[in-house]
Amino acid sequence: MPQYLFKLGHQPHISVAELFATVEGLVIEQQTEEWLVARTDQVLNQAWLNNVGSTVLVAEYVQHSANPMHDIPEVLKKLASDGRITFTLRMSEPNDDLQKELTFHAKKVLKRDGTSVRYMGDGTKAVALSALQTDDVIELLLYKDGSQYWIGRTIAAQDTANYTKRDIEKPIRD
Repeated sequence: MPQYLFKLGHQPHISVAELFATVEGLVIEQQTEEWLVARTDQVLNQAWLNNVGSTVLVAEYVQHSANPMHDIPEVLKKLASDGRITFTLRMSEPNDDLQKELTFHAKKVLKRDGTSVRYMGDGTKAVALSALQTDDVIELLLYKDGSQYWIGRTIAAQDTANYTKRDIEKPIRD
């Protein structure tokens, strides 16, 4: 059963209720105020996320890592569909120094190995959700799980433009 990490919206209880209402066989494994780790056999993707409103993004589990400095370049190589990689990192617990170090190390290792690589962002902050609306970008999400990191690939991100349009066009105010 695949494992997923969900970034919950500003009202987490609504996000969780929405997940239980729309995801078959959801089994919660961990939950914080902002994040939820769960398993399901249901295929989750951008089309699914476009039909819900309170979940911000979804990442699918790739691996656990005690040493993300070493593992991130390897994960990126595995996920790349061709010899070129455009990537970004997002961390569940923002740490500008660590994110910058991980970013530049991964880029250096991949270039050394002959991979064409481009990083989106400034190295310290996650990119806007709208930048993830393309299949060309690999976003790795690092979720602190005890002494290790849960590494996942973002597979769906809230389409903020469409969400805003739907919210503005609804017949009554909340």
